[in-house]
Amino acid sequence: MITLPAEGLERLGTKIFEALGMGEDRAAFVSHTLVEANLTGHDSHGVFYFVTYADRIRNGFIDVKAEPAVAKETPNTALVDGRWAPGQVTAMRVAELAVEKAKDGMVGAVGAFNCNHIGRVGYYTSWAAGRGAICMMFRQRGKPHRLSLRWTGEGHGDQPLQPISRQPAGRPPSSSTTPPQWWPTGR
Repeated sequence: MITLPAEGLERLGTKIFEALGMGEDRAAFVSHTLVEANLTGHDSHGVFYFVTYADRIRNGFIDVKAEPAVAKETPNTALVDGRWAPGQVTAMRVAELAVEKAKDGMVGAVGAFNCNHIGRVGYYTSWAAGRGAICMMFRQRGKPHRLSLRWTGEGHGDQPLQPISRQPAGRPPSSSTTPPQWWPTGR
């Protein structure tokens, strides 16, 4: 087994992402979350993603300059359009908004769409806990071009807690392929 210092891996990841057009702070943050995944024992979400993310950037799935934006908001909820920014950037914005809303109104529920892979979910829940918030975070699995709020008829992944909602006529209910009813469908 090869063992390398975490700081060196973070610098390497930062340089890789910067070379692909990502700003220094953003590249350092994404790299940090991947190294942190390895350090917490979640190698499946660690530094091997340097190559995967680099490929996704080169293929246009990750927009290194995109800024997530709030698409819809109430005092206790928000929906963030990730705009295909690096997933960690979108997930951090979601966590920040949720904690802010919970501090102001006891509960904060924030979701995201057009969001890339976010790395280890525990990164954001630990961050929220460090700010005095109880945080539950769920993810939607799928290819980057399939992650959206629009119902496409394709499978949308294996979320651990996805509500069952009404299916289009003639289709049985399914917890793994049906978006929650309150999701906008663009129709």
